[in-house]
Amino acid sequence: MVAKHIISTPIKQEESRATMLIKGQITFPDALGHPVSVNRYESNSPQLPPADTRSSTALPAGYQLKATLVYDPTTKNIKTVQRNNDVVATYLWGYNKNRVIAHVINAPAGDFGCTSFENGDDESNWTFSGNTQIDDTSPTGQPGDIVIHWSPVR
Repeated sequence: MVAKHIISTPIKQEESRATMLIKGQITFPDALGHPVSVNRYESNSPQLPPADTRSSTALPAGYQLKATLVYDPTTKNIKTVQRNNDVVATYLWGYNKNRVIAHVINAPAGDFGCTSFENGDDESNWTFSGNTQIDDTSPTGQPGDIVIHWSPVR
């Protein structure tokens, strides 16, 4: 990470009182410095801090995986966040993959479909066959209108 000029990303943070560990967090980053897993030490009874391990994969005793993050390999944008014992959160990017246009709860990327004028990147997950039809008389709303339509994917 230093070779990529990433020098301020915290990897390990621990809080101690009287040399006893009361809380901590270890974040494992990818090569770009993005966090890919978040691990926390949480306990009601303080303990001595674990031995310092400089390995990129070793997790000291007492730390538990709390979240896993997945990024798009092409754009490096965050794609999903999975917290332990929780539902998955998925992000859909539009405007040339520069802005989040949808935050979907409880569905991985392949399990939902959407359509949007903000997203011309064809990541909508829709599959259809047949011919499209253009209708210039279709209502489209007024500037400032917000139109949301939800339908279950079956």
